Order: sequence, then structure tokens, then C-alpha cells
Amino acid sequence: MGWRDGCEGRTIVKTKTISAALQAANAPVGVHKIAGVAGLYLKIGETGAGSYFYRYRLGDRRREIGLGSRDKVSLADACKAAKAWAVLRDEGHDPIETRRRERADNLAKSRAQQPITFKQMAETYLQAHGGSWKHRYAKAGWWNPLAKIRLPDHWRAQPRRDRDFPHHCDHAPC
Repeated sequence: MGWRDGCEGRTIVKTKTISAALQAANAPVGVHKIAGVAGLYLKIGETGAGSYFYRYRLGDRRREIGLGSRDKVSLADACKAAKAWAVLRDEGHDPIETRRRERADNLAKSRAQQPITFKQMAETYLQAHGGSWKHRYAKAGWWNPLAKIRLPDHWRAQPRRDRDFPHHCDHAPC
């Protein structure tokens, strides 16, 4: 599908133009230009998996930004996304840097919310995995060491005689 450029050692791939969603769904292995949107391409790998990407130039650099898998992103959505990135690029912004900033901002916002305490994290783990443990005292064996160590009061299980975590003896907690 491609040939080697003797001077620089880069692989150059011939592109085929795709103009309909049915063509995109049945495209052969290779890189295919999408008609109607400048810079939008569909790359199909040897396994048949495909992904859309937007190729652009900013200054002297040629860049590519992924738009998503062919299975998850429709051709229409890929066209809309490529056009939005093209508008951003025309304004002088780098789409890749813009996406990195957006992701960093979203991560910062999610981390700025109420922090999760160790106790909450341990209880969540126990709820998710405790049901699959076979021994009836497995939960207690996992939780008791955490409850006994000296943690700040807001991390400690309250109260120690919690019925969800039975002890292995009938008298007072061990």
C-alpha cells in the first residue's frame, strides 16, 4: 500500500477518498481521506480496526489529532469534530494543546471536589469485592486490621461492633 522514500526513510501511504458512511464501514486496510472535510482521514489497521484522525499544519509542523475509533465515532461526528478543530486551528490555536489543557482542567476540577477518606475507600472496596470472598470471616479478616491500627478518628470505622464485620468469637470484640 505504500513505498519507501529513499532519501528520508519515511513510509508514504497512498490515500483513497471515502465519501459515505458505508464506504467508511467497509474500507480496506490503509489510510483513507474523507471527502468534504479538509484534513479528515480514516486509518484502517491490519486487524480491521479503524480510527479517524484530523491532520493539519500549524506553522512548519504537521500534526495529527485522534478523533476516535470507527466503532465508537460515526463519520458524521468525525466530520463535525474535524471542522471544529479546523476552526480552532484557523484562529491560531493548536488543537492538540487545547485538548491537553481541557483534559488537565477537567482533572483539576474533579480533584477539587470533596476528597475521599481512607475509610470511604476501604468500605467501597469491601462492598465491591467482599461478596466474592468465600469464607464467612474474610471480610472481618480484611477489615479488622484496618480498624485496629491507629488512624485519625474520621478514618476509623464507627462503631467497632459493626454487624457487617462479624468477629470470630462470641464475646466482646477481639
